[in-house]
Amino acid sequence: MKERIKNYRYSQHFKDAVLKEVRNGKLSIVQISRIYNLSFVTVYKWMRENGIDTPEKETVYVDLKDHKGSLEKIKKLEDKIQSLQAALSDKILENCALEATVNVAKKKYGLDLKKKKDTPASRNAEK
Repeated sequence: MKERIKNYRYSQHFKDAVLKEVRNGKLSIVQISRIYNLSFVTVYKWMRENGIDTPEKETVYVDLKDHKGSLEKIKKLEDKIQSLQAALSDKILENCALEATVNVAKKKYGLDLKKKKDTPASRNAEK
C-alpha cells in the first residue's frame, strides 16, 4: 500500500501567531518551528512573504590545510597514549611478577621480604 503524503494548509491566523513570535525576537526561528511543529524552512518562507528580514547568512570556508597541524598533533598524542598504555601494562606485569616472587619466598623459604611499616628506611635508600 502506498503511503500518503500529508499536505498541510495553515490559516492566516496561525501564520500571524507564528510571525508574531518571530517579531518578538525572544526565540530563535528553530525554537519557534519546534514549538509550533513546523519546518524552519516554512517559517522562513512566511517571513519572506510578509517582508520580515531574515538573518544574514555568513559563509565560513574550512580547509584541511588549516587543520593539518591539529591533525598531526592529535596523531602524536594518540601515539603517546599508546606508548604510555604499553609501558603501564609492562609495569603491571613486572609488579605481579615481583609480588609472586615475594609470595613464593615467603611460602617456600619462610622469608618475609615485604617492608614493615614501623621500621625505619635503610641508610642505602637515602642515597
